[in-house]
Amino acid sequence: MAITGTTDLGDGLLAITVDADPTTTPVDAVKGSLIVYTTTGVLYRKTDDGSTTNSAQVVETAGSGLISATVLPVMVGDSGSGGTKGAVPAPAAGDAAALKYLKADGTWATSSPGGAAGGSLTGTYPNPTIAASAVTNAALANMAANTVKANATAGSAAPADLAVGANTVLGRVAGNVVAAQLVNAQVATNTLDNTKLVQMAANTVKANATAGAADQADLAVGTNAVVGRAAGNLVAAQVATGQVANNAITNALLAQVATATFKGRTTAATGNVEDLTATQATALLNTFTSTLNGLATASGGGTTTFLRADGTWATPTTGVVSSSSATATASTGAITSATDVAIASMTLTPGAGTYQVRFNAGVTLGTVTATGFVSVYANGVQVAASEVGFGLSGNVNGPSRFPASCAATVTVGAGQAIDIRWRSTAGTLTSTSRTLTLLKVA
Repeated sequence: MAITGTTDLGDGLLAITVDADPTTTPVDAVKGSLIVYTTTGVLYRKTDDGSTTNSAQVVETAGSGLISATVLPVMVGDSGSGGTKGAVPAPAAGDAAALKYLKADGTWATSSPGGAAGGSLTGTYPNPTIAASAVTNAALANMAANTVKANATAGSAAPADLAVGANTVLGRVAGNVVAAQLVNAQVATNTLDNTKLVQMAANTVKANATAGAADQADLAVGTNAVVGRAAGNLVAAQVATGQVANNAITNALLAQVATATFKGRTTAATGNVEDLTATQATALLNTFTSTLNGLATASGGGTTTFLRADGTWATPTTGVVSSSSATATASTGAITSATDVAIASMTLTPGAGTYQVRFNAGVTLGTVTATGFVSVYANGVQVAASEVGFGLSGNVNGPSRFPASCAATVTVGAGQAIDIRWRSTAGTLTSTSRTLTLLKVA
């Protein structure tokens, strides 16, 4: 930075012009010297001695002539021992809208009056109230003719002038205050006796027999009639079905019937209930079929026919269509397996159909604490619930022989096999006599 001009201000102070910003480039001058930055025209004041950058801006902008607030002392308010003059502190946002003023203590605050209220007011400022009995009728605004002061709304509100028309009274029923003719709710109970009512015709009742709100009228009640309502409006008529409560009519209230009769109806079309004989009642019921509950048809007699599921009478055939079996006495040898394996000579391929399967054998367990299992397999898949276990727990030494058997009903297709498989939890399995029998039932 270069000093482009110097003027002696006395007392060692200088007025200097420079070509660089004195707040970022050191200027060698005594404290209080004035520095003009020629590029911007802004005036600065040196705030310390020596070659430093400590300069404070004196003028806000070039040519404005406004002294920067940063170089002015700030006003110090009175806290009891007086204050000092200086720049007014800046108000905060919203202080103007809040009607704040600068107090002597140097703060911005609202101003409010104080002291006791007088005249028609009572209390103290800033919140006096109107004194009791201070507002006279003459002080109120004039009212329209035949009006009263009232609040005829559902909530708190200022009073208003409510007009009272001819032949009306001021009052309230379910809604707000109104000036209107009297309604029922405004008449005390038991105030109007029968003599106050208009006379009625003979055998009539007071009623509204319409579908909507209306004035009451005299409803005539004829012979053998009751006053009531079914689906339509109120009428005087004979009792209808809808006017009788469910389960209200007991058997004793019904007309008597002959012995061995039923209540029903055989006559075509809708009509009155009829008394039916046993034969008529039977004719109304469904006949049993393969899809319907109902009465069985006549069997035609005899002791050899039976009712079939299709609703016909027929002589049954034997349940076994055919049978086949496999028997073996040769030893299976000692088998050791914890999973199911086929038993030798215990496989049959009977042809398509449904079969009752029976298996019986004598089996030797090589370990007395073991448990053996046999089950039926159809087409290589174990038949559910066909597995049976056998064995003995106890202090017995050496092999033990047990009867083993299982059974199931299975359905297989053509070429599919039925076989018996076994397994043991430990040791060996051996069998020398065993039989597999198939009885075809379908």
